[in-house]
Amino acid sequence: MPTGTELLDKPQEDQEVETLARELATAFDTLVKSYRESFRLSLEEALARSQTPLPEESLKLVLQRSPNETSWLDLNNLSAKNPHLALRKWQEIKRAALDELQSGHRAARAMEGVESDCWQRAQFLAVRSDLAKGWQPRNGLEWQLIDAMAQAQTAMFFWMRQLVIVSSLRAARQKRELKERGTYDLAQVSEFETVNQAGAMIDRFNKIFLRTLRALRDLRRYSPAVFVQNAGQVNVAGQQVNVTD
Repeated sequence: MPTGTELLDKPQEDQEVETLARELATAFDTLVKSYRESFRLSLEEALARSQTPLPEESLKLVLQRSPNETSWLDLNNLSAKNPHLALRKWQEIKRAALDELQSGHRAARAMEGVESDCWQRAQFLAVRSDLAKGWQPRNGLEWQLIDAMAQAQTAMFFWMRQLVIVSSLRAARQKRELKERGTYDLAQVSEFETVNQAGAMIDRFNKIFLRTLRALRDLRRYSPAVFVQNAGQVNVAGQQVNVTD
């Protein structure tokens, strides 16, 4: 049995291959169970059916499938044909996931709910871009803090709109009643509840925004960047230090 030190020293690539193998095995096991339950097959019959290789055309479709639609079972089918094909597809999926993260689209998608809208996506990316222009994030950690700030700001915009809509509709109704009857009814309980909820949510996301901003500021403060421009000059957190022999 490997010791804890040996496990820590194991190359990351080997660890990933082992994890990937476990996921494919789980997908295969799920497929076998589904055959047994759906078609009332014996274990041997379900195993035989699950191990039937896919036709070449089906494998080509799996290779062409978009990363976000590829399943563990797809990778398992590729691995049965050629393990290198499965690894190649897995690397493609990881690259696409990293691109989605670094471009801000993953953070944007989390704010869209059930349906995705082009304009809504562009609005989020505009907030993100504007924040990034001011902070010039230097690494993945800072970019994710920028994403969190953009999400908080987007949520504030959403709840502020709800607050304004309810308040303006209530004001329009009262104005109409005042014109028609010379008086108006007080706001309904549901209106008060909606306004209070919107106000509370605006305050909550504003605090999240400010807390994340402080985290980004503190990260910059306690982790100064060091840039070596030449042998005689070093920039440390914006300060020039001249070094002589």
